[in-house]
Parts: sequence; structure tokens; C-alpha cells
Amino acid sequence: MALTPQPLPANARDGLGRLGLDQVFDSLWLAAESFVNSEKAFRNTQRLNLVGLALSNDEMAAERKHNDEGIGHLGNALSNLAQAHAHLDAGIGQRIDITTRSDAFRSGLARSRETFVDQLNKQDFHPDDFKQIVDIWDSKAGIVTSTGLSGVLNELEATTQKVRDLRSQPDRGRVSGSLPLWKMILVGAVIAGGLGAVISCFVWFGCTWIVNFLQWYAPSLAALVAGGC
Repeated sequence: MALTPQPLPANARDGLGRLGLDQVFDSLWLAAESFVNSEKAFRNTQRLNLVGLALSNDEMAAERKHNDEGIGHLGNALSNLAQAHAHLDAGIGQRIDITTRSDAFRSGLARSRETFVDQLNKQDFHPDDFKQIVDIWDSKAGIVTSTGLSGVLNELEATTQKVRDLRSQPDRGRVSGSLPLWKMILVGAVIAGGLGAVISCFVWFGCTWIVNFLQWYAPSLAALVAGGC
């Protein structure tokens, strides 16, 4: 099953598109789905090995196949991010930076956090995972208010590259913790991208659709956290 069975709300897609981040956001979710499928295939091989059953060629190749697909999607995300950097209009960037440093934006972002936490809490999360995801939101939101859109783009690039590096390692970044390291970093990238939608909602739309977006966003994050573990 897809991690995001419902399409991204049209208004959120439009908002991300104004920042050049719509294709980036799509690629991050496609990568997430591929990596979850890779982890499922990895567990399948572990189970069969434990009971001494032979693996088919397809079963032996599935983990790498899905992982390579995910790495390819991250490459697309990084390419689109580079284009977003290059094509960002200076006037729009300045407008966004002024907005994100305003008291009104900070108040709106705090309300968005409340909605995000409320929607997230409606999902079936382990308390430690729930707290970790809220902490990631707070960290990325701090980047938004301190460095504006350029900070979001830089953070997206850094986290996306980090996930690609981790998934390129032999252990795929499966360092144990509340969440595997690769997944924790990927959640950070997805949250940073989602905050791009929050920015656009405030700048161009008077934040009329943020609740609708977060109602889509929280279940999608829950599916990513639960998948392949």
C-alpha cells in the first residue's frame, strides 16, 4: 500500500510549486515508499534464512532493487532542489524572509504546530516516536524563523543528501534507536519540505488550507514511521 494513498491536496501542491518544491516533495515520498519496500524485502530474507528456506533470485534481489529505486528518487529530489535554488526570484525570497521573521508568522506557525501535534496524536504512534517527530518539527521550524526560505532549502538539501549517503552504505543506515537512523533523517527531510507548504500558505493564501494539509500529512508520516520496521 502506498504511504500516501490520498493525493497531496491541490492547494498544498500549488503552494509548494511556487517555491519549486512540489517535485522535490513528490520525490521524497517516492523514495520513502521504495525504502520501506526495501526494508520489507530485507526482513523477508532474514525470516527465510532463519528457517533454512531457499531464496528465489527475485527475493534475493528485491532489497537492493527497491533501495536503488529510492536512491534514484533522492537524486531527483536533489536535482529539483538545485533548480529551486537557481530559479528563486530574489524579490520573492526577500518577501518570504520578511514574512517568516514577523510576529504574525511566528504566531501562525505556533498554531500550525498545535494542529500538527493534534493530528499526529490521532495516529497510532509509540510515545517515543511521537515525541521524536514533534522534536524534529520544532527543530525545522526554528530554521524557518531564523533563516527563511534559504534555510529550508539548505536543510532539505543536507538531509536529503544524508539519507542518500546512509542508504548507500552496506547497512543502509539501520542504526538502532527509537527510529532507524535513515528513517529519522528522512522524516526530517519530509518535515522540512512540509514546512515549505506552511510558508507558502502564509505568504500567498492567508493560511486558509493548512488544516487540510496537516490532516493529509500526519497519517502519511505515521505510515512512513510504521513501514518497514
